Amino acid sequence: LRLITGQAREFETMISYHPLVDALQNSSAFLRPFSAEPPLWWGSVLAINPDLAALTPEFQRPPGAEFNREHLLEGLGRCFISMAEVASAPLVLFLEDLHWADEATWQFLAHIGWRCRQSPLMVVGTYQNEYLSPAAQKIRRGIQRQLKDMTVIELARFSPEETRRLAAFLLNDPNPQRHLLSRLFRETEGNPFFIIEMVSAWFNAPAAEKHRRASAPESVATTSVPAGIKLVIETRLNRLDDESRHLLAMAAAIGRNFNYRVLAAASDLPEADIIRMLEAWLTQGLVVERADGYDFSHDKIRAVAYHELSRARRRMVHRHIAEALERDDTIGFNHPAVLAHHFSHSDQPQRALPYLIDAGEKALSVRSYGDAREFGVQAMRLLRAEAGHSEHHRRARVDLNLQLATAYAFTGEVDRALPILQEAERLAMADGDDTRLGKIFRRSGQLFWLRNQCRLAEDYGRRLLRNAEEQNNIILLHAALRMLGRVGIALGTYDDAIAYLLRYVKLDDSINPPPDLPAIYGYLAVAYARVGAWQRAFDAARRGVELAEAAGNDSATAMAKMNLAFVYAERRHWAGCLDTVRQIMPNCTDAGFSSYCFMANSLRGRALAYLGHPAQGAEIIRKTLQQAAKANYRLFTHVSYLFWVETLILANNPAQALQALSRAEPLINEADDRWAKAAAARLRAETLALMPMPDWTAVEAHLIEASILLRQIRARPDLARVYLILRRLYDRAGQSAWAIDCHFRATTIFDELGMLDELQHAQGDAAIGRGDSGMIPIAALKGLVRQE
Repeated sequence: LRLITGQAREFETMISYHPLVDALQNSSAFLRPFSAEPPLWWGSVLAINPDLAALTPEFQRPPGAEFNREHLLEGLGRCFISMAEVASAPLVLFLEDLHWADEATWQFLAHIGWRCRQSPLMVVGTYQNEYLSPAAQKIRRGIQRQLKDMTVIELARFSPEETRRLAAFLLNDPNPQRHLLSRLFRETEGNPFFIIEMVSAWFNAPAAEKHRRASAPESVATTSVPAGIKLVIETRLNRLDDESRHLLAMAAAIGRNFNYRVLAAASDLPEADIIRMLEAWLTQGLVVERADGYDFSHDKIRAVAYHELSRARRRMVHRHIAEALERDDTIGFNHPAVLAHHFSHSDQPQRALPYLIDAGEKALSVRSYGDAREFGVQAMRLLRAEAGHSEHHRRARVDLNLQLATAYAFTGEVDRALPILQEAERLAMADGDDTRLGKIFRRSGQLFWLRNQCRLAEDYGRRLLRNAEEQNNIILLHAALRMLGRVGIALGTYDDAIAYLLRYVKLDDSINPPPDLPAIYGYLAVAYARVGAWQRAFDAARRGVELAEAAGNDSATAMAKMNLAFVYAERRHWAGCLDTVRQIMPNCTDAGFSSYCFMANSLRGRALAYLGHPAQGAEIIRKTLQQAAKANYRLFTHVSYLFWVETLILANNPAQALQALSRAEPLINEADDRWAKAAAARLRAETLALMPMPDWTAVEAHLIEASILLRQIRARPDLARVYLILRRLYDRAGQSAWAIDCHFRATTIFDELGMLDELQHAQGDAAIGRGDSGMIPIAALKGLVRQE
């Protein structure tokens, strides 16, 4: 096959096994179709290598046989077609590496393409488009235009699954490590040659490097460009002149994606030269054109081009790029993170500092906490290297502490965030910087909220409210009201929570509503539900869902629906709760663990338990709590523990319910959640009543404790339910007067709140514990009124 690519130096190697030569030497049948004298194919073969005549007498040049180009085309073409026609099976002519073939070979391909259409001959050629000469490209386009039955197959890069299969074969391991496969596909982008070279480089790496790569997270880049890949890419780059290679290196410094305006602004070359070089890169497949600019066809090409720059020149190039982006903010690619990157890699890294801080703030605004953390760490490193105690330096330190603390908090390291934030508070107070103090109060409140330390969160919320009112800062005022509203729910001060949340809603600008408004309506719904204002609760929850859906925000919609499901659960409408939660589940599958998914799964388990599947519900909540512990998530985990206890009671598993309560109570005390304390007391009473020999004195004491707490916080629906349980208890003890008193209290509340379904249930069920049989000794009980 190499005989017809113009590579005569490989002729002697190829002739030793080439099947065409064997056929020509051993079969006279192939010669019979030729009537011309001398046979034209002799001249074609001898034109490639005249020394072929010395190999065998049959290859002697006949008298008068002279070479010309038409003989070459016609002779070789007739030779292959004749072979195909007399062969017992269709013939395939495979032409490898046509990108190295000369113009004459491409002309032969065009010539035989026309003549083989009626013959049992298939011509298959392989080539890399970026290596084709202009003449070859012209002929190829002509062939493709004229031959309608010609098929062009572009070999796509491997998919992740194909990459896995190739890697498994190369490593002789049917199940390679998943994170290594992920990194392999990311770094090779499915290029088969790169996959082979990368696996080889990894396989032959030192043991320490193998261990580092196996234990590194997937987001960390691990390897430089392997030698085999680098050599192939350098060979392609060698086709460029020095000026073009330097400009390509500058493009590589800009990034995987770049545009013409950035490249032109960063370089000092004439426009015509830049365009000429860009066209050369496109022709050779080094870059591809996109709607918004250009993209390196493979990141390894960018990496090799970039590292051709010396360190000093690399730093200078990054500075030129950053200054070009600074000069023209309409140029594109001028996000603060991009400017921070280029300045930090330049010979003037300190100029990256303001851009790192700005990039971190932007990352926080879109909840990209990992990026914000990385920007903050880089900026802090630069700030520490910059000696000084000026006011500007201290303020930059405060801003960075705020950024880092927030990023750490929302990536699960709240304990690491608090000291950073406390340092920021000291610095801001020393400077009397009320503007930054407001931001610090806001973040501090959030951190203590995330730690489930609601009293401290409330303290910072009140400080933030005063600061926001003094500065007339609407953003901080929104934050303060939101914090105080949800803290009020957690602490059981529902009237205060409702007042704060309604104030937030009244601040709503209908033209440009605050982004957290759906969540505020959700909190308001929960507060209304706890005091039994059911119509207001459902109206607020549904309003939150409407706003979130109108904004097209999936996570906000899921949060709003979770709050609606919570209201359904408080009202004991378990089917509505379960249906609403199921609408959230697809979003949780895509987004992974989040606060709303945590609570939604807990509600799902609780609803299933009350709908007749307590074991399934308990298992769902148990797994949800495990996920929360793994993610170091604390907020309202004590509430989910209480839901778990409920499901275990419904599953008639009091021993495990008591264990779960023991794990929940320290969390409840830490949160200082009075509603949760009351719920825990009620559940402990119900659990003790299921034991083989109940301590009825303790059962009554826990129920009375729950009723007192619930009456203090005006959680009237739950208070009525506790009165109902006490009535059942006194019924079994034969204390009719006490039972009637508790019944009257329960039914009065149910009637006032419009809870007619629960009222009907309250009038029909008169037992507590394992059944109606068996009386409770009167002496064991003390009575609700006397205890109050």
